[in-house]
Amino acid sequence: MAGSALGTILRVTTWGESHGKGIGVVVDGCPAGLPLEEVDIHGNINRCVDKLNLKGCTNLRTLTLFMTDVEKINLSNLKKLTELSIDDERDKLKTLNVNGCTNLRTVTILSSSIHNLKLKGAKKLEYLCLSGECSFNS
Repeated sequence: MAGSALGTILRVTTWGESHGKGIGVVVDGCPAGLPLEEVDIHGNINRCVDKLNLKGCTNLRTLTLFMTDVEKINLSNLKKLTELSIDDERDKLKTLNVNGCTNLRTVTILSSSIHNLKLKGAKKLEYLCLSGECSFNS
């Protein structure tokens, strides 16, 4: 499948397989070493992403996922991550790993399908909300 591109200075190109699971995004024009601090993914296409590994995004502070088909998310050891919000309306999320996210304060997950939640080392967690069941740590 041919990709589509958007922009001129910062060029975002998407590509994917017409009959397969492969999909990708290339961002051109982004300076090397640019600290990525916020990621906001809104999925409107079924099976757009099934695994998300942001383990190396060490400057990431906020992650928001809305209506994606992500089944497995690895955010381990993101020391600057403070806020995580996942609206898994399609109930696809099975595993979330935020082990070692020592500054994580807020986690909101709206999903009834999550089976494996790894929070080891999230010592500053103040707010945890899973499928509407919330707890606060003051």
